[in-house]
Amino acid sequence: GGVNVIKNFESVIVYNPDTLGGARFEKKESIDILVGEPVISLDIFLPEKVLSGDNFEIGLKYKNLAESEVSDLELKVYYPKEFYYKDATPRPSSESNTWDLGNLLRGSEGEIKVRGRVAGQTNSFFPFEVEISSNILGERYVVSSETVNLSIAASPIEMAIILNSENNLSFV
Repeated sequence: GGVNVIKNFESVIVYNPDTLGGARFEKKESIDILVGEPVISLDIFLPEKVLSGDNFEIGLKYKNLAESEVSDLELKVYYPKEFYYKDATPRPSSESNTWDLGNLLRGSEGEIKVRGRVAGQTNSFFPFEVEISSNILGERYVVSSETVNLSIAASPIEMAIILNSENNLSFV
């Protein structure tokens, strides 16, 4: 793993035809490939903390860093189950978490803004995972992914009800 590392890929093809009396043909090839930055950059902008139940915005910025066009791109957000989707600009292509980005020319970029809210306990964390994939030879492959966490902040107002000198109830 890592960025800007040389990886060696090796393939072996073996052909063993029945008609040649057990003859075996084998071809080996090896290639070194420099594994670098993702072809699509992805940045997620999210408040570090929010109050439980308050609306907030997630900013998703992407850019083609490749030397050529990247085709058939799709961006997908995996929301935590506690997230309540409100809306997005532009609107998702399907459901509330998938955008068809189409083809992205070299140097082109885009932005998606998602609005919603999270309900949870103070100081709990909620992961938001974003993936950009491309269709290569009929299969979808992830070309960029990021995960960020959102935390629930403590409420600035607390109310306590005292009954008969006992603090029985507390509201936040």
